[in-house]
Amino acid sequence: MKEAIPARVEHRLVLEDFELAIPAATLMGWQSQVEAWEKDAKAKNPYKTEVKSECLPQDGANCPVLKVELFIAVSEHAVRLELAKEVEQSEIGRDSDFLDEVHPSIMISTGLQIEDEQYVLSISCFVQFFPDSFIRRRLASDLSSLGQHATNKQLATMAERSNKLRRKIASWIDVQTLYMPAVALERAKRGASANPDGVAPTKVQNVSLWLPSALLDVAPVDASLRLYEWKLREGQAYDALEELRHNLRLRSHLLKDKDRFARGVKHNTRSNAAIKKLNVKINRAAVKYRVARRALLSLSPGLKMSDWQHTLRDLAQDDVRALSEGLHGDTEGTRRPSWIWTTPGVVPKEGEDTALSDGEISFRSALGAILTE
Repeated sequence: MKEAIPARVEHRLVLEDFELAIPAATLMGWQSQVEAWEKDAKAKNPYKTEVKSECLPQDGANCPVLKVELFIAVSEHAVRLELAKEVEQSEIGRDSDFLDEVHPSIMISTGLQIEDEQYVLSISCFVQFFPDSFIRRRLASDLSSLGQHATNKQLATMAERSNKLRRKIASWIDVQTLYMPAVALERAKRGASANPDGVAPTKVQNVSLWLPSALLDVAPVDASLRLYEWKLREGQAYDALEELRHNLRLRSHLLKDKDRFARGVKHNTRSNAAIKKLNVKINRAAVKYRVARRALLSLSPGLKMSDWQHTLRDLAQDDVRALSEGLHGDTEGTRRPSWIWTTPGVVPKEGEDTALSDGEISFRSALGAILTE
């Protein structure tokens, strides 16, 4: 009894987390199915998924694919579209001499795209998950992966990519300086090496972009620029969470299929290679989320934003796990899913005829735990 009462409280908290993330109409339908099955075992089992995978979806194999369309409260693409429409409206009636100017929202959006080109994810970045270790660059990863025996073609490709990105950054900085003059002063303080056109240029993967969230610590930034980055970062964070959940689901299915069907060195090698690629994507999504959230933390005080932290929580290393995966020492009765599975964006859209999502199965399990106590 001493253990059962605290366990019931835990189960109730898990259920409440799921209920907050689920639309009311969907919630009522799920509850009805669970309660009907609890009363009549012959009714349709609400805990049983209708999707089965019989082979590893790799190397072009014709395999059944789990497709569950998710709704996301905010997405980066949706924010970009919204800002693009704002730009279009703002240009109506303007003098033609001003139409060649880059809108500040486009400047911020392009900066985030450049940042994404620089980011890199490695296993070491993920293990040491403190914010300062997140800022790595894709080009840095590519350069390190070349090894000591890179071919001339590989080196030439990397040099071309570096030069192309350097030119892109230099052009973007010219536009950024128009809207954020304090950036020029900050770069001047840090020396010519911080300028991509300087005499002793910094490696392109180390060029600081000084977006509003990073500049706030050293200089004031216009509120409109901070708001533009806020909107884009919020969408970026939700997109990263969706990508993280998607790849965790795929990895779970691959691991199950490997245990059931992979036999021999050849099949196990192919399975391990596919799982390794998914691990890289999982780590990359986790880093992308943490970088976006770090920017939101920097921007939120000045914009008086606070409610977002209830859904976009701090992502610890233990939080990056599959829906059915518990922490070390957890049992079936004490296991609690990571918050990434209870935050908005883990259930199908209302009215869609799709297979059971992981969020739906886990919600029904949580409700069943309460009903059977």
